[in-house]
Amino acid sequence: MRIEALDQVLPQQVSWLSPGHYAYQVDNQGRAVITGEHGQRWVVTSVEDARKLIASLRKTATGLNRYTSLMTGGPDLSEILKCLDVGSQKLHLLNILPFGDLLQVLALLSHSQLLNGLFLFDRRKLLRLLLSLPKKIVLTMLLRLLSPKKILKRMPFREMMRILYSPRLDSRKLANGFMALRREQPGLFQLFFERTFGAYDFLKLKPYELKQIILQTPKRRFMESLKTMPQKALVPIVTYFVKQDPSLLLRLSDRFMAKLFSEMPKFSLVEASRILPSETLVKLLSQLPQAMMAMAASQIGDKPFEHYLFFNQAALLKMLAKAA
Repeated sequence: MRIEALDQVLPQQVSWLSPGHYAYQVDNQGRAVITGEHGQRWVVTSVEDARKLIASLRKTATGLNRYTSLMTGGPDLSEILKCLDVGSQKLHLLNILPFGDLLQVLALLSHSQLLNGLFLFDRRKLLRLLLSLPKKIVLTMLLRLLSPKKILKRMPFREMMRILYSPRLDSRKLANGFMALRREQPGLFQLFFERTFGAYDFLKLKPYELKQIILQTPKRRFMESLKTMPQKALVPIVTYFVKQDPSLLLRLSDRFMAKLFSEMPKFSLVEASRILPSETLVKLLSQLPQAMMAMAASQIGDKPFEHYLFFNQAALLKMLAKAA
């Protein structure tokens, strides 16, 4: 039914444009390919899309009606731009551009304009795209919104143990962390060592004696004891290690980080995206529907857009001049 509908509507729609300058073909998958004489190519899959495209082409060309003399003697692109009134026609022109050209325009936007474009995503799609980025980048975004202290407050027991099991925490680093626990919370230290080695007043031992015991004890023995400790006892230990080495947070599971992000509003997700380079933001915006990509690209200033058209879209400008 879609193929028949496109076959029925396209002859009339295309006839409204300048004869001989546009052609169309409907393939067996129901897609219509409309081409201009200078190689411009648009693909539409519905009658609605076809009508929107033709309307954009016609509306863009109407500003050139008073410049029909350009059709003989070679058009002057600067004169075409003057007739075109880019400021008022910008969105229509962008809707005409193919996908690859829209990406070029997006690349001309400022970092803040690209961030604004992220608001065109619905929250769930934006969240899914951000979580698909490399884990190190996702963690950096998370730390822009939540301090390590706040993350630790919401961290379940199993996530704390994931950090403590990190190969980066060797015997020497464990010794430093446990000695810090002895200074700051001696009661928890005593409980932990009793569960590891048995009943004894470990607080009476001198620091270097305790350190020697820790260095000579296999890490797995400490890990087994930590599993039996109340969660509140792990907080100061994990806090110390994360403060010394924030990269330990990369041990957090994807599921836990996704849970933290999923509770944030869209505004916070966009705020976290400030750490992303412009190239990454353009890649994210390329996941928008093409009409919304054009909306994001419409933030470009009139002068930069005229400059882009002049140096990159000569064929399109000449085609629009002939269509007028």
